[in-house]
Amino acid sequence: MNFKMKNKLNYIFGGLLFLILSGCAPAKLIQTQLNVLESYIPGEYDGELEDEDLWGNKREKVIARKCLEQAINSPDFDYLLTQGVKVIKASNDWKLNIKYPWETENMIYGNISTLDYYASCYGSRYIVEGSEKNLNLIDKLKEEYKKTLSMKQYSAELTTPDGEKTSENYVLGTIKPSSPDASLNVNSEDIKLVNHVKWLKDNNIFQFYLYKDKSVKMVQIIEETGQVIGPSTGNWFQNNENKYVLTFPAKEGEFILVFEYLIFTP
Repeated sequence: MNFKMKNKLNYIFGGLLFLILSGCAPAKLIQTQLNVLESYIPGEYDGELEDEDLWGNKREKVIARKCLEQAINSPDFDYLLTQGVKVIKASNDWKLNIKYPWETENMIYGNISTLDYYASCYGSRYIVEGSEKNLNLIDKLKEEYKKTLSMKQYSAELTTPDGEKTSENYVLGTIKPSSPDASLNVNSEDIKLVNHVKWLKDNNIFQFYLYKDKSVKMVQIIEETGQVIGPSTGNWFQNNENKYVLTFPAKEGEFILVFEYLIFTP
């Protein structure tokens, strides 16, 4: 083998080795549009960012969650740039007007009010270029936003009188023990816990009043009309796992609700 042929083979196999060690072929570059959230403000008459809804969510969090359905935040954008994503084109005129539901307790009627509020999201719009692997990070970021900005969820177990068991996820809200629902005609000093429970499967809302004497009253709130159905009465206790067990008598046995967590009101 002559010297020139040997050098040529060394070059070829050296190049193949480089491709093998670096993952074969160079990654294909993809371009996409990306919105980056920089600020947001509620509508002129739509409250303050520090306001809290019935479920303990600050308005700021609710607005951010809605904005980030169509954008990522600035720190995460900076991280993408460190991973090799490049900006091809940029403009700072991105704006998104959003509408979001806001649930609060009606202090006059003691029911739940749901109204639509408005806000605006502001930021920059980019055309970016990167590998499929890096751009897939955008979808992963948005999934993380949903988790971190969503309401805290808990689980409960329902046992029917015939022994059938089902599990449900729920979120919690509170009302002040000093202003219990007027339909119950109770002294607030007798109440240990007051909880709004929203079942996520069907969005039904119930109020549970747990009393110091271990009795419990439950009413259902029809969100659209504010109508109160009930109360149903029963008993409650905490089991050895510190879960709240609520029992309600029925014609042939009892309904049993076991809540993973309820908010404690001293």
